[in-house]
Amino acid sequence: MPGKSATDLGMRADFLRIAKKFDAYQGLIDGRGARWITTQVALEAKKGLLDASKAEVGSDGTMSGWRRQSKKRPNAKKVRFRAGFELTSDHKAEFKPKPNGLWKVLEIGRDPGVSKRWGTRGRRYGRAPGKGVWSFFWREFALIVPNRVEKYNRELLKKVF
Repeated sequence: MPGKSATDLGMRADFLRIAKKFDAYQGLIDGRGARWITTQVALEAKKGLLDASKAEVGSDGTMSGWRRQSKKRPNAKKVRFRAGFELTSDHKAEFKPKPNGLWKVLEIGRDPGVSKRWGTRGRRYGRAPGKGVWSFFWREFALIVPNRVEKYNRELLKKVF
């Protein structure tokens, strides 16, 4: 080939090699890579959310510090706070509090009232103030999401390059 030196051909091969790697990265990030990043960030969020709730409901996650047991029911069933998520797309995860009612009480509180049962007079319960754990956690976590996405994006780049 007239006018083409060995260095030009070597550079062309290098560019082709890099282009092939970028194509491989594009294939990763378009499909399963994006889902993987979203899943990893969602798992971190789930763990952080449960850790944030433990500060309010007790370290065992069963509302052990809340007044729920009485003399009549010393072995009342303990309820655990959990959270789940579902990937709605490659870039979005929807979180679901479990059980929903307890998270609602933890978030916004409960008004005073009377619970009535069939054949009984009813039992009074007082107001429980909300702690705002759910909304506070998401405000804080939104600040670190870009860093988490970048961290897992680097891991994908390391696989390709």
